[in-house]
Amino acid sequence: MTTAPELPTTPTVILFDWNGTVVLDADRARHALNDVLTRRDLPTLDPAAFRREFHLPMSEMFDRLDVTDGAAAETEWNNIIAQHPTTAREGIETLRGLQSSGVRLGVVSAAFSHAVHADIDGLGLDGFWDSVDAPATDKLTTLRRRRGAEPQAIYLGDTPYDMGCAIAAGYTPVGVDRGYIPVDELTAAGATAIITTFDELPALLVDPTSHLNQYSPPTKETTMSTALRMWPLDGAIMNADKSAVHFGDSGPIKMPLPTFLIEHEQGLVLIDTGLNPAAWDAAGPGAIYEAHAVFPFECPPGNRVDEQIVKAGFSVDDVSHVIISHTHFDHTGGLYLFPNAEIIIGEAELEYAYNPIPFYAFFFGTVDLDKVPDTAWRKITGDLDLFGDGSIQILLTPGHTPGQLTTLVKLPNRNFIIVGDAAHTHTNMAGIPCPVDLDTNAAYYSIERIKEIAARENADIWVVHDAEQWQEMAYTGTPYN
Repeated sequence: MTTAPELPTTPTVILFDWNGTVVLDADRARHALNDVLTRRDLPTLDPAAFRREFHLPMSEMFDRLDVTDGAAAETEWNNIIAQHPTTAREGIETLRGLQSSGVRLGVVSAAFSHAVHADIDGLGLDGFWDSVDAPATDKLTTLRRRRGAEPQAIYLGDTPYDMGCAIAAGYTPVGVDRGYIPVDELTAAGATAIITTFDELPALLVDPTSHLNQYSPPTKETTMSTALRMWPLDGAIMNADKSAVHFGDSGPIKMPLPTFLIEHEQGLVLIDTGLNPAAWDAAGPGAIYEAHAVFPFECPPGNRVDEQIVKAGFSVDDVSHVIISHTHFDHTGGLYLFPNAEIIIGEAELEYAYNPIPFYAFFFGTVDLDKVPDTAWRKITGDLDLFGDGSIQILLTPGHTPGQLTTLVKLPNRNFIIVGDAAHTHTNMAGIPCPVDLDTNAAYYSIERIKEIAARENADIWVVHDAEQWQEMAYTGTPYN
């Protein structure tokens, strides 16, 4: 049996698998596989079955799934993957730092070239990699060729096949969590270390024992916790026509614009900030929002976000973290109230807000974003466990906007998924798209992902602009716990 090399402290080459490793796309991959199976009248896979059945090479997996035309099925899978955007694992900037220190970074993936390059283009990583081998139909041979005579090389992947090829080619195999395959299978396949984000790589290189094959999935008994309480905070109301949020629908609709306050042992967290409190001034919301002419706002007394926080028993100075679901003006108006808070936002969201399609420009609250100190931003490119205990998990759910965020909140007696604008109403959740989503396909897959996570975590999906749900679940004096 070939033994995995020790971790080098000064690697000269770090190569990466793509799907499930550089990009967090297990949901996308499963949906693509299910599309392939559905076209052949074969049973589809739920998330647990996908993690159990996914296997490389894909030809072997298709054989196991009774797909008789494996080559055609693999082509279809790659074509579907190429049509849908995805997100990068956290830590790309850390990789840039390694690259600037002389480490060569490359991709060796079995996925087809057009699928990988569609992601590379979409993520703005064109020109970033020193080499891209896709498809690497013989991954072992490709790894050996790329390593050449280099004595120190690492390969990161998310499948036992990746670990086996890395070991056979003389690389140090590093497994990544949140990929396609459970990490216990990666360690069994010889992974020398397990990481979750690329930000962990520098510490791993400095202290090779820090992640050495000692990984065990977090358990509720050992590391998982909950937030303490959650207050849904009332806000303004937006009046619109249903055609703005449901394809093929019409008629008036009132949409609440709430925020959510979450108490945690490590901080007070606010999800979104609503309209600018100046909208409640005598001049009215039309004085600061041109959108008021299209979507007339109602601003009930006492519903400014700062007033609502006081009503819950806190002050704006108590807020330590603000999660911005996306940068539309009805979510960013109160940002200036929290100059000392960490502001969490999707990196792609912040970039797009300043360079949107012209037709959509008036939706984006850049005047609010300009008031945030540069040092306050925490820009994320993937999911984030805010406090590292599973209690507040921020999920990247693009579609409505490029960096739309959804938040899973775990409380002692109840769990919630606060969807931001991944959906505006439960009609959207049922499959009717929203006309103002920038990417309808991505929005669909994000909604499917939200449903899957809600089922797994036994969480209630809170669609924040849904008026009927707001009337049913809004704050009545007692916070959720």
